[in-house]
Amino acid sequence: MTTFVLLKNVHVVCVGASLAGFLLRGYWALRLDPRLHHRMTRLLPHIVDTCLLLSALGMLFILKLNPFEIHWLGAKITALAAYVFLGTLTLKYAKGRPTQATAFVLAIACYGYMLAVAISKSPLPG
Repeated sequence: MTTFVLLKNVHVVCVGASLAGFLLRGYWALRLDPRLHHRMTRLLPHIVDTCLLLSALGMLFILKLNPFEIHWLGAKITALAAYVFLGTLTLKYAKGRPTQATAFVLAIACYGYMLAVAISKSPLPG
């Protein structure tokens, strides 16, 4: 197995783990579940997301790509910034349940967009 294939596999697994973790934490946030504040609940997403980022950077390095020269990668990075903002709003800063729920749904939509862009290799999937 080449290094690139290994990095891609790690990236795909981390994408799934990151989404599953966010969905669970978002659900807990909306339900005011105390498990949201458990030490592992706060630590594990950082580990998964660091592996996700490092595998992406590794693939870019191997392929010698500048993500802002490739439109679909730039779109993914922009959507990632929106996802991080909305996720942070959902889990920490939203005032009131309606704002929190809206941010959660929009964050999931950003994630879906990133997946569609990654699969289609187009900033306008579909």
